[in-house]
Amino acid sequence: GFNCLEKTSMSLFEERTFIAHAGGELRFKIECDALTDDDLHAIASIIRKGLKFGEVHGVPRGGQRLANILEPYCTEGPLLIVDDVLTTGTSMEEARKQFADTHPDIKGVVIFARKNCPHWVRSIFQMSLWASYATWTTK
Repeated sequence: GFNCLEKTSMSLFEERTFIAHAGGELRFKIECDALTDDDLHAIASIIRKGLKFGEVHGVPRGGQRLANILEPYCTEGPLLIVDDVLTTGTSMEEARKQFADTHPDIKGVVIFARKNCPHWVRSIFQMSLWASYATWTTK
């Protein structure tokens, strides 16, 4: 049965080993499913006030919720690719390549970046270099 004292909410930061999209092993996960719709609306407000965009694409799966919230704010300008967490940049680069032939101007935004972003991507929150190194597992 359901125990009402059980923890039912998700933590944004989970201290556990997991494999990133690009295959690296990390010591903690940034679980953006824990962000509420209100959290994402606040983040979308930051993005829309700092960047005009004509279309928005969410990197599956992490960027899709944010893209849906940003959709009503499309006006003019580049294609905006969004994701929740940038670890190596592989997912963002794959998305950029997918649209490169049809969209000459592409910008990117991520909520969290574990490392420096590619020149065309901006992050809302940037992990410091020393913290980033401390979170990769060593073999």
